Formats: sequence, structure tokens, C-alpha cells
Amino acid sequence: MIHLEIISGEGGDGMSEKLRLYSEAAKLSLENAKQWMEDAKLLLEHGSFGHASALIRIALEETAKAHICWFTSEGMWPIENKVIKDVFRHHKVKNRLFLGLIYAAVWMRENYPLEVATKDMLEPTEEEILEAFEEFEDMIEAVEKMKQRAMYVDVDLEKKEVSTPMTIGEKEPEIVLKSAEFFLKLTRYYMEKFSEEKKAKVREFFSFIPREAWKTGEIPIEWFRE
Repeated sequence: MIHLEIISGEGGDGMSEKLRLYSEAAKLSLENAKQWMEDAKLLLEHGSFGHASALIRIALEETAKAHICWFTSEGMWPIENKVIKDVFRHHKVKNRLFLGLIYAAVWMRENYPLEVATKDMLEPTEEEILEAFEEFEDMIEAVEKMKQRAMYVDVDLEKKEVSTPMTIGEKEPEIVLKSAEFFLKLTRYYMEKFSEEKKAKVREFFSFIPREAWKTGEIPIEWFRE
């Protein structure tokens, strides 16, 4: 099991204060995300679909921040980890989390349990693992580009066209809003209903991740395959 006091390098009081701050940030980030969605709905009512889509995507990122802060404040991740540091500075970290959680939710649905999905799965090769990571990173990049498209005017020299948020139709923000509402509801449920027994299991699971991986945010392929 990872001992948070050792990894943090701080005394009990310093660590407790960080946990308190992250706990508060988790709750306020979730409320902020909810307000972004309410603001987006007002824009939808006035036909501003592009800007509404941008606000909804910001809400998704803010919900992801809430989830990361909650994980850290509950000691399921060590208090000193690269993700919690980066989540306040980089959008990509938040996008990684919400896409990952949405996929996890799909996999864990009652009609598609994880044990069924992995029953006959062969051990992946190193090339397949790297390819999966690259595909996921491409998806993260695409999500960020979609948010930028919903916010700014851009010039595509290859397609020889100028894009603007005003060209985004009603369907796109409606789809994104459903995902955002689902993700917010899922995160709020975890934060309010997750039992101490389940938290302990999550802590045990993450305790196997090498200390160096928490510092760098990267897990060696060799360790992943083991």
C-alpha cells in the first residue's frame, strides 16, 4: 500500500491542509461545471450553438478536475502526483480523464460487463499497446480541436475555408450536453455515495503503481504488460 505521508514528504498538518483544499476544489469544480452547463442552455435557447458547445466542453473539463481532486483528497491517489499538479494548468489532463471514465462506464454497463469483454482477450503485444495509446492521444487532440472550433474563427489553408462558431448546428451541442450531464451525474454519485470499502479497494489497486510513475505521470510499457 502506498503511504501518503512518505510520498508527500510533509508532516501530517501540511498533508491534511492539502487534502482539505483538494476536497473543497472538487466540490466547487463540480458546481462550476453545473453552472457552465446552465449558461450553455441559455445560449442554446438563443440559437448560439457554437458558443454553447464550447461552454459545455469547458463544463466537461471542470467535471474532470472535480473527479481528480476528489480522488486525491480521498487518498485514492497519493497526495503528490503529477496529475493533480497538471489538472490546474493543462486541458489535456482533464480530457484524458473524462474520456477514460466515459469508456469505463460503457464497459461496465450491465449488458457489457468487463469480465465478458476480457474473457477471450489475448495478451496485447507492445506494438498494440503503443498503438492504443496513440489512438487515445489522437482522440484527446480531436476533443481539444472541437472546443477551439466552437470558440474561435479559424483558417484552414488545406481546405481553403474559414470556419466560425456560427456554422455549428444545433445537433452538436445537444449531443455534448448529454455527455456532460451524464459525466457530472456520475462524478457527483461517486463523490457522495462511494463507500469507504470501495475507496479502500481503489487505494489498494493504485498502490501497485511505482512511485516514479506518480512523479512523472508515465507508466513504462514493461510494467503495464506485467
